[in-house]
Amino acid sequence: MPVAPYTITDDLPHSSNLLQQAPGINFKMLWNFRKVITMCLLITFAGFLFGYDTGVIGGILQLPSAKRTLGKAVVDANGDITYTIDTVTHGLLVSTYHIGCIIGGITIARAADFKGRRMPMMFSMFVYCCGNLIQILTCKTGKWYQFMIGRFVTGICIGSIAVLGPMFISETAPTIIRGSLTSCYQNLICTGILVGASVIYATKSSFDGDAAWVIPLALTMGVSLLVCIGIIFTPESARYLISIGKIDEARQSLIKTGETNVESTLENLRMRLTLDRKADEIGYMEMVTNKRNFKRLMIGVTLMFLQQMSGIDYFFYFGTQLFSSVGIKDSYLTMILLGSVNYATSILAIILVERFGRKRTLLTGSVLAFITLMIYSTVGVTMVDLSDGADNRTPGYVMITFTCLFLLSFGSTWSGCVSVVVNEVFSLQIRSKALGVSMAFCWGANFFIAFCTPIITDIIHYAFGYVFAGCMFVSFFFVLFVVPETKGISLEEMDALFEKRDSFDI
Repeated sequence: MPVAPYTITDDLPHSSNLLQQAPGINFKMLWNFRKVITMCLLITFAGFLFGYDTGVIGGILQLPSAKRTLGKAVVDANGDITYTIDTVTHGLLVSTYHIGCIIGGITIARAADFKGRRMPMMFSMFVYCCGNLIQILTCKTGKWYQFMIGRFVTGICIGSIAVLGPMFISETAPTIIRGSLTSCYQNLICTGILVGASVIYATKSSFDGDAAWVIPLALTMGVSLLVCIGIIFTPESARYLISIGKIDEARQSLIKTGETNVESTLENLRMRLTLDRKADEIGYMEMVTNKRNFKRLMIGVTLMFLQQMSGIDYFFYFGTQLFSSVGIKDSYLTMILLGSVNYATSILAIILVERFGRKRTLLTGSVLAFITLMIYSTVGVTMVDLSDGADNRTPGYVMITFTCLFLLSFGSTWSGCVSVVVNEVFSLQIRSKALGVSMAFCWGANFFIAFCTPIITDIIHYAFGYVFAGCMFVSFFFVLFVVPETKGISLEEMDALFEKRDSFDI
């Protein structure tokens, strides 16, 4: 979702879990599962960390104290000294985080197949704390590249936890509440964005020195501790224990998590594991050479790529800078507003994707996002006067309004619906590898936006919004002619759907 690419595991149901499973959930059942729910909810705070970084980094890099530490001194004609972070450095400080995410998602996450789920997650949290400490100590050294290295290290953790977190929860939580707990992981990303924007606003208003940006980074240490507590007290994944032949330990793991049909669940896990091992026999090349597999791969890769190229990161990573440029008195407060809208729409997305179907939801989102981005960009290009002293508050308020409308249209459609479609469209035989490829393109688009935005906006300013509007225009026709409606279609029916036609018009 917003900013963050959704992680999907093959254990998740193929529709909105909250809606499907809610009728069977009651207070007594939740009370019986209170221990495992508590532990899983603590683990979901790993998703909060990703959203939190998104919410704070843009604000941090606009703080005068951070510019003094990470930027360069510039002397104006009057001899006054100001500090600024050049566009390339700004892009690197934001984007290296995503390079770390790619590496972490490939390396540490893969260790889950050999070391279980708990140990790699604990290691990721340790790495995360180290990365934050490196960033915090930059206030003593004043080296911008040290801050960049710290962000790279924390990115490694977030990339791995984006895979391991939902995987661990989906394999540990009792079946009837599994989908709801996994959905909490996704929603906490949005919560993190809102909280991050609020924290940086509070520290900016309360502190003048380095504390204004050090405190928001230090607070994440406490959140990572909550995740570690959840990991420590949650039993190892029964799925992993079965894969290494520890059947008795797997049985005990299921009992501890409150699973009622232990033996039946064990047998189902054995069967799923057998299918997964057969799926591992399919290589990456076969996903490209096999026409049906390639169709599915293209749909997953393109949807994940277009989701990030919508411009969602453009607003959250650089919104503080964008709106301060149009004369908004406190652009930090504006980011809290955007975070609030984003959080509200993440809940709305769960309802819409089931009520109106995947394809109609995506098409509607493409149209509305295109319109709002076009208006935002046109106002910025034609009405904003970038000369010194110009009063741009009126166009600025108009741009904020249409940014909120963009978040409403995108957040309630594309941000959540893409993860559902991608999860449903891949067959079991290629799902693991295809998701990995799709996620790589997703993180790659994230890196492009994070690195290039400050450079491009310095040249073409608000016209950059037309690029994102163009991507939404392309997304409409891609969904219309290529993406099938997957609502209510089983895995077997999905296989038949891709077999019955040779063209992409499905």
